[in-house]
Amino acid sequence: MLATTSAASSQSRSERLYFQRGDQLRSVATAKDGKSRVTARVPNEMVASQVHGRFIYYLTFGHRAAYRGTVWRVPVDGGRPRKLVRRVPGPQGIAVLNHHVFWLDDRAIGRSRLNGDRTRRHFVVPPTEIGGGVGDGLATDGTYVYFSRCARRPAIGRVFANGKHLTPRFIHLRSKSCPQAMAADRDHVYWGELLYNKGGGTIGRANVDGTKADPAWLPTPTRYHSGPFQLAVGAGHIYWLWGGEARTTPWIGRATIAGHHRKNQFVHGNGGISVG
Repeated sequence: MLATTSAASSQSRSERLYFQRGDQLRSVATAKDGKSRVTARVPNEMVASQVHGRFIYYLTFGHRAAYRGTVWRVPVDGGRPRKLVRRVPGPQGIAVLNHHVFWLDDRAIGRSRLNGDRTRRHFVVPPTEIGGGVGDGLATDGTYVYFSRCARRPAIGRVFANGKHLTPRFIHLRSKSCPQAMAADRDHVYWGELLYNKGGGTIGRANVDGTKADPAWLPTPTRYHSGPFQLAVGAGHIYWLWGGEARTTPWIGRATIAGHHRKNQFVHGNGGISVG
């Protein structure tokens, strides 16, 4: 049920992978392995994040009630997090595009300005899935907002950033698929499949025009078949979160966007992954 988004690019500085470890938001250079550094303290569990310009926008579960989430932002160079939108019911994913931040919850896709103004909690309302909820993951390619749907008819939906032309089943997936976490770049949309293969999960991929959908594009086998729970894409790589179950250590793995040079243990982290 956890989801992440595409990573916004920043050409003025070298790209870094941002992630949560314990109660800290940390980052590490994507160009090579190295020590991570602290950006901010984030006491609540991060559901998803995205780097956009000088800020990291992220979505957390509630402190006392996981069902009530919050949209935040914090400067990439460090500082005090600021709450943008409170009382998000059943937080699922986040995406940032142009002058707006979008989030997915149990009821709709919400939208606000980057400073939290002009909040519209029901900006886009996809059809309710069987069992409740309207989606599981959220991402943007810079033009559309994509969302995953796992119920009886699994699919990837999309809608224009202005809320028009909602297509709940833009990419039709086979019946055994269950797309969850999402990420996107200008060429592809990616999604996590937790139990697609007997050996563990996979990362699915399709072209942004909906063609060449492959739910098993990148296998992510692990000892306990856990993940991928969150995704991020940027700096020529796809990143995924796995582990943390059965007393295992949570890790962030990565591979090139061509699907090569997979490394399951790139850095230790437990959520909120994004690149920028």
